Amino acid sequence: MKSVRDLPSIELSQIEFHAADLDVERAAKAYEDVGFVVIRGLLSRYMPQMQAEVEASVALAHAELPQAEHARYGWLTKSGGVFTERSVDLESAPGRRQLIVAPLDQRSSPTMKACAQDDALLRLARRILADEIHPIGTGQCMYKEAHGTAMSLHQDGVYTRVQGYRDVVTTYAYVVPTPLERGAIWLVPYSHQLELLPHYEDGPYEGSIHQDVCDWSNAIALPGDAGDTFFWQWKTIHGSKPNFTDEPRPTLVARYGRNAEAQLMAEKGLGQW
Repeated sequence: MKSVRDLPSIELSQIEFHAADLDVERAAKAYEDVGFVVIRGLLSRYMPQMQAEVEASVALAHAELPQAEHARYGWLTKSGGVFTERSVDLESAPGRRQLIVAPLDQRSSPTMKACAQDDALLRLARRILADEIHPIGTGQCMYKEAHGTAMSLHQDGVYTRVQGYRDVVTTYAYVVPTPLERGAIWLVPYSHQLELLPHYEDGPYEGSIHQDVCDWSNAIALPGDAGDTFFWQWKTIHGSKPNFTDEPRPTLVARYGRNAEAQLMAEKGLGQW
């Protein structure tokens, strides 16, 4: 089996495309080769309104925090916000509770739904999934508070491997300008060629890849502007370092699966994230 350490590096031009002149065929082939692509400006027109909706949902989550219930990954509010007590560096003792998932999805946010149904986004997703495209769940708003914690390197496939999907594409869009220090996404080129790697099953690194298998030196950082949208394959390794700024970093996530069986599962309420 290939090792993460043996994977080649890339040039930014291999995976970077622009919405204004998007060549779907070239972008899909780059995705298939490297395991991810970024489409600059793909959802930019939605982001002013999206930012307002995110801010309202974040205020609601914090108002509900005193009544939040303990859950596997932290604390769950009535409206669906998720808080963690993991510290910024994941090494020291747990610190303040900080929001990592805002209580917002495609059912409660018309703008988030519009992003997930954007024509250009779906054209590329359909090409990647050979027209067997089925939405998975109702999306998420992943959130880093100001000075918020890291999300360690991991593969989405560890969460979906028993749910019947033959292939899954994650789309991930910056809601605000996201430079490196604000918690930009890091991805490991060609890591989709690997099998699912060992992930910690408990402790402060639960859900992340063992550090002796893969670390940040294997990944590349991809800062961007509001509306820049990433597509990655469900075995592509990714994560984000802490937000070192005084401003939060919200992002939108939508996932699409390939397999006719997935539609039956969705109709039965299964396969949700």
